[in-house]
Amino acid sequence: MRRIFSFILFTALCGNLFSQLACDQTLWTHVYKPERLQGDKKCTTVKGIVKAVKAEQDGSYTVQFKLDPGQPLALLNDKNMTLQNGCLVLVIICSHRPIAQADALKSCGVYENKVKVPNMGDHLQATGTYVTDTDPEHGWNELQPVSGLIELQRR
Repeated sequence: MRRIFSFILFTALCGNLFSQLACDQTLWTHVYKPERLQGDKKCTTVKGIVKAVKAEQDGSYTVQFKLDPGQPLALLNDKNMTLQNGCLVLVIICSHRPIAQADALKSCGVYENKVKVPNMGDHLQATGTYVTDTDPEHGWNELQPVSGLIELQRR
């Protein structure tokens, strides 16, 4: 009986962890101007440190995320290096109100993201869809939408 209980507890904990690591494809219905996000759109998980967090007018938070040593630097392009201080960008969509950008109101609607917005210095594992933001003022690689963040031990 004790083994069965242990197995059930282990399965529940692992199931919860793995569900946090998967990309939530339903978030795409709330992405502002999704056509600007290009690439193979693979679900990607990376580890790193939060260097900056900024509330955007479209209701999202953008996060500059410095990848840990050993993480694939090929995820970064020239724009990440020059415009994002060598960081991957994480975008947590529909994370705050009010949404000041009128043309972004429809994408979020009443949906409010449950992904907790991190703080500077947090060491995290982030999971989201890997894309390039082709907006003329951007051009960097990012995880958008972010499906989950898991806090790791401080380094």
